[in-house]
Amino acid sequence: MHQPMKTQTQISACFYIMDGVEVLDFAGPMEVFALAGFNVFTVALTKDPVLSQGILKVLPDYSINDVPPADVLAIFGGNPASFMNEKLIDWIKSYERNATHVFSVCSGAFALGHSGLLDGQTATPFH
Repeated sequence: MHQPMKTQTQISACFYIMDGVEVLDFAGPMEVFALAGFNVFTVALTKDPVLSQGILKVLPDYSINDVPPADVLAIFGGNPASFMNEKLIDWIKSYERNATHVFSVCSGAFALGHSGLLDGQTATPFH
């Protein structure tokens, strides 16, 4: 197994996951970021287990109420109804202000769209 590269100042990456998230959508990037030496952690609305594809339970490291700041914010797709959650949208708007980079995978773009982060931008989600 590869060991993550050591960095003098470790860059942090916050991965937002929600029910219905595709395993490969978050696990693939998580492995790449971790192997590159990033401090990767997960966050969800609550600390309750997130059900990925109806078969895999993932326990988030943080809820949106106690998550530390990160350099990178990644939003992954999931249950489309979740994108309309006002608490989620407000959290994205406030959290992204301190992140250097923000990206989404698959339908996570809809959460960024609802938060206004894609206004005036071009985006190509899967759906």
